[in-house]
Amino acid sequence: MAALQSSEAMELSDPRGDWGALSVRLNKFASVLHKTILPKEWDKSAASLATCSQYITDAYNYVQNTFNPAIPLHQLAIIISIAFSGLTPKIFAPGIRKGEVPKQPDQLSAYIRGLEWVPRPGKRGATSQQPFITMMSTFVIAMSDPESPISRRVQGGSDIKEWLMKHSAKGMTILSLCRLGVAEPVTIRALYSASWGRDIRALTPSEILAKHAEVVRLIKTGGQYGGFDAIMYLMGDQTAQVLRQNHFVKERPLPPRLPSHAVVKTSSRNVSSKRTLLEYLDWEDDSRISSGMDVAGSKRVRRSN
Repeated sequence: MAALQSSEAMELSDPRGDWGALSVRLNKFASVLHKTILPKEWDKSAASLATCSQYITDAYNYVQNTFNPAIPLHQLAIIISIAFSGLTPKIFAPGIRKGEVPKQPDQLSAYIRGLEWVPRPGKRGATSQQPFITMMSTFVIAMSDPESPISRRVQGGSDIKEWLMKHSAKGMTILSLCRLGVAEPVTIRALYSASWGRDIRALTPSEILAKHAEVVRLIKTGGQYGGFDAIMYLMGDQTAQVLRQNHFVKERPLPPRLPSHAVVKTSSRNVSSKRTLLEYLDWEDDSRISSGMDVAGSKRVRRSN
């Protein structure tokens, strides 16, 4: 048993050691930030490329052959693919009511991030998580990297309709890139049959660099809650809450609720003052604090003299 644990520890510490995106999820992603290879779930066969046009196969080959997590876009794409996998089967946008859409373009990003994730009953392939590690990471990189076969095709004036249809059938749309934090809406048409580059744009290299730096910082410094903090920053509360429900991230607990009548007397001057009872609570482990828990739930209370 000790030998097995030692072997697993060595593989985890090895930058080129195998690792599983769906076993690490985002709760423990800090432990694999040093990995230099694609996760073991990444498999081109999951994308069902046999009947696709060559340019689509070329896009998957491009990602497989050029993947380098030292490139901010690439590591961000893996994080996004894990998050999208964790949303299943709720990977689609809801119906959009035109009257609710903000008329100001600068309000679109917040509105889109606040959209609910919904399932589509009967949609094949929307419940299996593993294929999304391959497909969503490729979708993100291919749409954002100006050197990818997809970007070059767009630059050359050729359409990418087959590419978009293939991925949108599984919820991977250019609108979803906005919702996941790696694209920006430009016009209100971002919500209706959007055109890439006109209604929705890719982030600039400097924007990707800044977002990646903050996501990694939150993952590194947030401990067991780092994944939740990173998703809140990058994608917003709607996405974070679905991932919390599906155990892909762990939400920070709220502090204990204080009773409205809580009053602590300070004996030195015999003056009554409303002081925070948290000053008198000695928590053994902050993970014991949960939403809605009040001070009566504490086992250890330190009294003032």
